[in-house]
Amino acid sequence: MVYIGFFYVSLYKWDWAERRFSRSEVPLNIGKLLHNIWYSLLGAVQFSVFWELAFIYGWRFGKIDYVSDYQILDSAGSLIWFVLGCFYVPVYRIGHFYFTHRFSHIHSLYRFVHSLHHRNTDDIEPFSGLCMHPIEHLYYISCVGVSLFIWKHPFLMLWNAVHLLISPAAAHSGWEDAMQSDVFHFIHHAKFECNYGTVGVPFDSWFGTFRDTIGNIVATSTRTDEYKLVFRNLFPKVENMIYNMFAASIYLVYFGHFTGWLILFEPKLVAFYVSVLPILMAFILNYAVGNQKPLIWPFHKEPFHVFWFHVLVAVCVSVVPIYVLVISVIG
Repeated sequence: MVYIGFFYVSLYKWDWAERRFSRSEVPLNIGKLLHNIWYSLLGAVQFSVFWELAFIYGWRFGKIDYVSDYQILDSAGSLIWFVLGCFYVPVYRIGHFYFTHRFSHIHSLYRFVHSLHHRNTDDIEPFSGLCMHPIEHLYYISCVGVSLFIWKHPFLMLWNAVHLLISPAAAHSGWEDAMQSDVFHFIHHAKFECNYGTVGVPFDSWFGTFRDTIGNIVATSTRTDEYKLVFRNLFPKVENMIYNMFAASIYLVYFGHFTGWLILFEPKLVAFYVSVLPILMAFILNYAVGNQKPLIWPFHKEPFHVFWFHVLVAVCVSVVPIYVLVISVIG
């Protein structure tokens, strides 16, 4: 949070950059900023008390395998494998982000989860990068779950975590000439149905969702009105309140079983509850309250095999690690 705060102050208070993406002169609203800071803080807290704590507990009591320093230094091959892992983490992050992010744009998930992140349109700033619904944090941070399967050294898990926690600030800086500026993702926030990944690997070019121009900027009056949504969302719609209460129950059930004070289900059911049910609940609620759009909008015009390929990969890289982590630490 200190790093993101420094990023914000240096750009928006000290004027260390000159070329802002948005051509509007509307200043950043303090309500929107506090909104973004709050949800960014929830993401950082979730990593610490859910993911990091689970890994440390699992390593300590032999529930999760890990590779020690001694094993890394035991042979040249092990050391080379570790070094390759250091370079592999940012590459894996690119793929994980693309598939998980694209998955979150399916209408049901977008409606109840990812839309919170897109309250920031073309007026993004560093804190908006990690500003997500707690359920989206769950799947976003699942990137560190790769250390359950390969590259199991604790340093690589933490390197992955540091990368995913601080890199969104640069990608959402809002400035063209800031460090690691990302016009690619800025266009995504302004236009929504494009640029789901990053420029590192051209997934969007391969699958037809690439866009390199922004066209017309959202009108100033529209974005000014959007700032008021910060306060309206203090009292969300009934269906969103139901989903949010369900989301809270996920963490209650998990920590109840983790600490032993609330045992309700078998470990496999708890793992399913935490990893899969948030997705199913979004689809069930979306159907129950009346879905005016195709079930898989905005991907309903894609070829069948393209859509389901993306879903399969997204489940493998984001849902499966959560399931495995939960069942490992409470099983």
